[in-house]
Amino acid sequence: MTRDVRMHNPTHRYNTTGESGPTDTPSVQWSYELDTAVQKIAVWDGQVYVTRGDGSISVLDTDGNPQWRFQTDRTDRSVESSPAVVDGRVYIGSPDNHIYALEAASGTERWSFQTDGPVNSPPAVVNETVYVGSRNIIADGNDHIYALDADSGTERWSTQANGGIHSSAAVIYGTVYIGASDGTDHNNNLVSALEAATGTERWSFQTDGRVELSPVVVDGTVYIGDSDGNVYALESASGTKRWSFQTTGIMMSPAVVDGVVYVGGSFSSGIHALDATFGSKNWSFQVDGEVESSPTVADGTVYVGSHELFGDAHIYAINTTDGTEQWHFETDGQVTSPVVKDGRVYVAGGDTVYALGE
Repeated sequence: MTRDVRMHNPTHRYNTTGESGPTDTPSVQWSYELDTAVQKIAVWDGQVYVTRGDGSISVLDTDGNPQWRFQTDRTDRSVESSPAVVDGRVYIGSPDNHIYALEAASGTERWSFQTDGPVNSPPAVVNETVYVGSRNIIADGNDHIYALDADSGTERWSTQANGGIHSSAAVIYGTVYIGASDGTDHNNNLVSALEAATGTERWSFQTDGRVELSPVVVDGTVYIGDSDGNVYALESASGTKRWSFQTTGIMMSPAVVDGVVYVGGSFSSGIHALDATFGSKNWSFQVDGEVESSPTVADGTVYVGSHELFGDAHIYAINTTDGTEQWHFETDGQVTSPVVKDGRVYVAGGDTVYALGE
């Protein structure tokens, strides 16, 4: 049985098993406009979590009604960390050098933990532990990976990273897989595997570009994209490269579903479907802009967004079998990674959140 490690974190639902979205041109069930750009969205248990450009997180219900808002101490910086929603709590990284645990029902702060730098890394919550990284852009050597008690926020361990962390951790079978980057295309751009209990490094793999994307671990293989334009498939036990596929710069994490790797590239290279075992290309679909959203796969359809800077700002629905377009929808700005839930696609474009359905 294919096991996608992202299913351990319910807001990283790139393989949305049991869900289906619209396969024909959808209508807007509702939209909600905010006064700042939307960075990330997540949907869980009847609520839509929206991180914003003013350092806050807002929550809507699935009918588009506002529920609560939590403001961090930085109003001039975006919350770039995707929220993780687990057991009635929301875990979120912040540009104010903190990780927060909030009550999902009310937004009340349960605890906060101060880090050595801004937290752009989306938390991964596994076995009552929050795994997350920080990036200190001022002081070299102060980038860290943290393991925190999910209930209290107490530090279980931390380890110095080889570069800044934007990547979310993938945690499976006692191992934490995460990417780190020193912000250049040289040195210290690594995919690392750490002991989940202690943070001790098991192996690392050097790439030619910046490793700022999150890995996916399926059936003993780590899949990760890199700014050098490569998708890498690595042995999860050793870090040995199985294959790589070259495209243009990869902006967001891949999705791996039913033996296929779906990944988007920059500079109008579109989205590619690759054989997960060999790395050969099954098909490509061309878009007019950059693909800066992670693909979401549900019931034979892959949903992905494109960036307006070099062309359009759309969400596309593409048939997973042959790469043909089923529909597209134009938004008002850069498209977030879509979420498929209960027959709808939830996505943000610019400062507007949309619920699309048939």
